[in-house]
Amino acid sequence: MDDKTVTFQDGELKGWLRNRGESTSVIARRDLKRYYTLLKRCLGTLHLSENEAALICEALKDYQLEDNIEQIGVMWGKIDDAIGLNQLDSKWQVNGQALVRKFQSLTPCQIFAVIDAVEQFWFEGESNLKEELHEKLIRVGLTDECCASAL
Repeated sequence: MDDKTVTFQDGELKGWLRNRGESTSVIARRDLKRYYTLLKRCLGTLHLSENEAALICEALKDYQLEDNIEQIGVMWGKIDDAIGLNQLDSKWQVNGQALVRKFQSLTPCQIFAVIDAVEQFWFEGESNLKEELHEKLIRVGLTDECCASAL
């Protein structure tokens, strides 16, 4: 498949795209640009420390939102469970309860942005093992230079 052709097997998604114009590939490309721009902006509102971001990546490593997208609002529960089971708050020197409270108040856009960044982190993490944690977290947008040492 080339970069100019997009094929959709999902009937619901196909219907949404058809309702927006004639060319599903053109509409999908346009909408993906909008979506990724929105994710980047939403992620930029979180201001996570490097340790918080690392904890989130570890806690959500195998999280599959697509399995039940309606459960988006309970992502914080996965983080809370991982903290409780694996003592990730101690490992990363983070106030776990404060982090969970922070995640309980996230908007759906912020949650999608975090999940997307965590997926990128693990994809990139597996493909570039020599890259430093600090650099990976910045590249995927979970933290930035100004917030890397917060907390």
